[in-house]
Amino acid sequence: MPRFLQKDESQKLRLVRHNELNSFKRELHHWTDVPPISSYRINSFQHNPYSQSDDVVMVLAMAGGRYIGFFSMLPFPIRVNGFRRRCFWGSAFYIDPDWRRSEVALRIVQKCCEVTSIFLGAGPTPAMVDLYCSSKIQGRRLGTLHYVSSQPVPFRLKIVEMRPEEFWHHLAASQHLETTFVRDVKVARWMHEYPWLTPTRKKDTDLFDDRFPFSVTRKLFAYRYFLVPRSGGADLMLSVLICVDRNGDNFIRILDVIGAPVYGKLFAEACSAICQTTGSRRWESDDRNIVPDDSVFSQHERSYFIKSTDEDYSAIVAEFQPSIADGEFCLV
Repeated sequence: MPRFLQKDESQKLRLVRHNELNSFKRELHHWTDVPPISSYRINSFQHNPYSQSDDVVMVLAMAGGRYIGFFSMLPFPIRVNGFRRRCFWGSAFYIDPDWRRSEVALRIVQKCCEVTSIFLGAGPTPAMVDLYCSSKIQGRRLGTLHYVSSQPVPFRLKIVEMRPEEFWHHLAASQHLETTFVRDVKVARWMHEYPWLTPTRKKDTDLFDDRFPFSVTRKLFAYRYFLVPRSGGADLMLSVLICVDRNGDNFIRILDVIGAPVYGKLFAEACSAICQTTGSRRWESDDRNIVPDDSVFSQHERSYFIKSTDEDYSAIVAEFQPSIADGEFCLV
């Protein structure tokens, strides 16, 4: 049965700031409620190059002496009119099942919007879409990410695996070019060095990770980098996330592409070669890259919403281009 507030169960919201993460981690060792973050995410949050010490990174809801919901937020850059702007992406969102018909979710999202100048959220479910578009939130649709799953095609080209530092060097050098990359070097390096998921947990891993309601481990989770040498044009470089889907099959997600604009056959062959090298059955990419129709076997959408007090609110809405290399989608 859904819970409703009793007279002695007043709801309270608690804010956790970036400079409180160390003490909050120590507190989590004594929690009996569902933890709002894993030890791996705390480590990642603490090293996020776009975080500032007084940033609110979590909003927690309490009632009846226990924690009943949370929403963590990730400071992350977006590109607007050629410049990067710092915003806050909604990340792990959880409401206790007994409270999901109450207004706890609404109050948490309202507070997230209040404490940030630019708040971005994804609407992976109809309920989240309704929440962001509700009269009490009044979020604006920011755009829809269109991405496809494609199967490998025959290929003849060769690929070479790159060291992370080598790829980051080329990424930094290409930032003045009109390429399909979105992230900057600081973010790419941070994601590689402080991942949210791990293939194997250490024996001394914090016990509260066992109760975190989202994934902490995955059989395969790695960022890797590849070069496609081209004798008749600019070399092609790609960064990918390799992970495992719910069926236990390996797949790759294309994050960054450096080089000449990539269309059709060349891109499909490069991704197919990476699939063979990594033992992956499929690859995912967004509409920054043109994919041959005969390689696509499923299409997906992910809606984004924004609530902002920033003076460039309208420009952000007009210029934002969704990408699978943005926000938390490239971290899990």
